[in-house]
Amino acid sequence: MKISSRLRTSAKRWGAAVGVTAVLAAGVVVAPSAAMASPGDSPTVNAMARLWIGDWATDGPEWQAFVKQLAEAKKMGITGISVDVWWGKVALSPTNYTWAYYDKEFKAISDAGLSIVPIMSTHECGGGPGDDGDCKTKIGMPDFVWDPVNYGGVVGTHPADNYYQSEYGNVSHAAIAPWGMASTRALGYVKAFMNAFEDHYTSGSTDYRGKVSEIAISSGPTGELREPSYDYQDGGVAGSPGLFPNRGVLQTYSPAARASFTQWVLAKYGSVAGAATAWGIPGLTLATITPPNDHDGFFTSGSYLKIQYGKDFTQWNNDSLVNHGREMLNTAIEAFDGGFQAVTLSEKIPGVHWQTMSASPITRAPEIAAGLISSNVDLSSAASGHGYDAILNMIHDADVHGDGTSPRTHHVILHYTELEKPNKLWDGGKLAYSAAADQVGWIADAAYAAGVEVKGENALNGGLYSDGDVDNDGWTHIRAAFDRDSVRRFYGITLLRLPDIANGGFSETLASNFIRDYK
Repeated sequence: MKISSRLRTSAKRWGAAVGVTAVLAAGVVVAPSAAMASPGDSPTVNAMARLWIGDWATDGPEWQAFVKQLAEAKKMGITGISVDVWWGKVALSPTNYTWAYYDKEFKAISDAGLSIVPIMSTHECGGGPGDDGDCKTKIGMPDFVWDPVNYGGVVGTHPADNYYQSEYGNVSHAAIAPWGMASTRALGYVKAFMNAFEDHYTSGSTDYRGKVSEIAISSGPTGELREPSYDYQDGGVAGSPGLFPNRGVLQTYSPAARASFTQWVLAKYGSVAGAATAWGIPGLTLATITPPNDHDGFFTSGSYLKIQYGKDFTQWNNDSLVNHGREMLNTAIEAFDGGFQAVTLSEKIPGVHWQTMSASPITRAPEIAAGLISSNVDLSSAASGHGYDAILNMIHDADVHGDGTSPRTHHVILHYTELEKPNKLWDGGKLAYSAAADQVGWIADAAYAAGVEVKGENALNGGLYSDGDVDNDGWTHIRAAFDRDSVRRFYGITLLRLPDIANGGFSETLASNFIRDYK
């Protein structure tokens, strides 16, 4: 199989809706699907459990605090608890799993009268934003994900190629990358994980049918549909381009990613000569069709926005991510075809809010580096969802058509982080050019236009401890996401995390007031 075939296969599988997505891309507003919440419906207010409770097996103080927090959450009116189900913790092999931790955690949640929102966490814990604390001891991916691929015959085996590699050569195993033969194999492993989860939790004493209200599908680092452009593997690079509020580090330099880009370009232009003409690069060769070599210059010169090469590169990267998100959803749709076949599925995208003001000299670069958007559309226009239409159209298509082969049974929704943030030119003494609050509106408007139900999340827990104001994170901005319009708004929230709101303090009062007013 060619490395780029996954993109073509995915396109075929959801090509049935090409007419729908073409209309959406043209900026025509489509009425939301019938499954979308109606104005006045009570939003869900979930809380996210700790990443891992270390003393669970002995009913130690951390576990006792968790049980107490569940009871408090129920009193507050919390709807459900989202829980990372760590693939790297439960998978002893591709066919052998241990569920003891989650048997105990799910029972505690259910006994408290709360619904369960499992996150199929096919990413590592440790090394990403917000991973401190519970993941100081890293929870990695299963080792077999990185085993050599057996091609058979004369070729034999080949090292796994489903990793991210940055422009500086640093390798990330934070999640499955979109490219490579090993990525195709990994999707089979993911399906086996999901099948085993469904089998275990829909039978016997661990039958939670009717109590699992949503299943979240991790599709990238920290469980988000993105590339690890601002994670810590590139934190030591001079100038810290991958750290807030800088441009982000491109993660498209593995051999598989390079080959995918080359094949994408040849498919678009038909030949190297065709690409040379389009890009205005005389003497272009097959070997020089590569991701950007001058990494800083690609952004600081504006090439990522202004020239055809930049537009093509960012479109390929965005296409890769969107198709990866679709394939992860397809895998979940195919896997959850038994007791969980009617449970809502979701994916999440982050609010990469820095350098989003038009005045920024590298406007929208961090989102582009993460693969979330492409500069091949008008990023300032509502007609393109300010760049997010590609992801939203994919979610809509999965909601309407399922995996494209079997009858649709799952409602599919999107979660978006950073509801608690205001617009801020400066943040932490740094020139951030953050249009975070505007970005929340872009997503809400674009989701409505695409017929996608969207729910939110706070990006960091600090904003839960304050009302917030024009300069500070807090509940004022979360409320604005729900108040902004009768339909172009958010339809639920997940609060990060349970210990931050079920603690008897001011943050609990603020959360309780929100639940009182909105649920």
